[in-house]
Amino acid sequence: MAAALIAAIPVPAAAQATASGGSAASAAPRMEVEAYGGLGRFPDAGASTLSLPAAGAPITTSSPFSPSRRVSSWFFGDGASLINAVSQQLDLAPRVVPLDAAIATIGRGAESRASLGVRLRVRTAPHVWAEAAVDMSSGSSHVPDSLATDVEATRASFVASMTSLFASGPFSGTVVTATATPAAGSWRELTTSLAANVEMGAIAGVTPYVTIGGGVVTRMGTGAAMSLAGHYTTTILGSVPIDETDRVTIRAAANTAPAIVAGAGLSRTIADRLSLRLDARVIAANRTISANIDAAPSVTDGTPSGFIESFTNPSVQFSNSPATGRRSSLSGDALDHLAVASSTRLQVRGLVTLGIAVRF
Repeated sequence: MAAALIAAIPVPAAAQATASGGSAASAAPRMEVEAYGGLGRFPDAGASTLSLPAAGAPITTSSPFSPSRRVSSWFFGDGASLINAVSQQLDLAPRVVPLDAAIATIGRGAESRASLGVRLRVRTAPHVWAEAAVDMSSGSSHVPDSLATDVEATRASFVASMTSLFASGPFSGTVVTATATPAAGSWRELTTSLAANVEMGAIAGVTPYVTIGGGVVTRMGTGAAMSLAGHYTTTILGSVPIDETDRVTIRAAANTAPAIVAGAGLSRTIADRLSLRLDARVIAANRTISANIDAAPSVTDGTPSGFIESFTNPSVQFSNSPATGRRSSLSGDALDHLAVASSTRLQVRGLVTLGIAVRF
């Protein structure tokens, strides 16, 4: 419809004289500035490769036959494997559903976004314009429904698993809670490029052209995130308090990458120095889309000090004071924006725009 509209617009007399080699040709504009708006389609980032942290360092227990180790979280990776192995050894039915597979889905769905931009062109030959362009997509980034569903499964299973574990031992006053909090992002994609517009000759007042060039694609702002916090308090033998918190946040991220720009369009003069441009192009970049994870395990000191372990293989250990010579299993290092899933592939983004250009 836009192409038909462009073709139907009458050509101003001055433009006709210029196109036919009349006196206006000597004063033909050499520069052009275009402001445009349009719609871009961002593709799915594809399957990801998981790279979760390795198993943590061993911690001191009562016996080499009941080893335990440091973990940064019970929600994913080695921490989920450890707590589930302990539950299996104790013949407990509930298991933590790991976040492992769900982590890879954040920031990867296909979506359409509005785009705005400016293109500056300089005529370098009778049918060639050199172009510098800046394109900015609209900002939005949501947590996929599939990720929200998977996180809810992990949240609920954490409560069930930890409640069952404490119920199997000499614990009282146990309270286990977990909350999941999604956070929509506000990232925008900025594409800066240099290209050549090669005109193919006017047809009924409409000038078709092709575009070829290159540039850089940069993601700005913050991606969608999902936070999960688990907390449990209990008392060993009615006197030794245990209070631990497990916090995890997953965020989407993307790298800056070089891009190839190619496309075609139609230009139609609508006034002495104004023209209407319908442009379609693709922006192809070898992007890396990643999921970063933060983990912040926390063990609260308590009085009187004490510890307890499950005496399984492997075992889980809870301690409320380093002075006991024992550490809780949930004492792994904090993780800060650790990339745990990534997908590197050629992403081809389509972009269709309609713009007004001023020549001078």
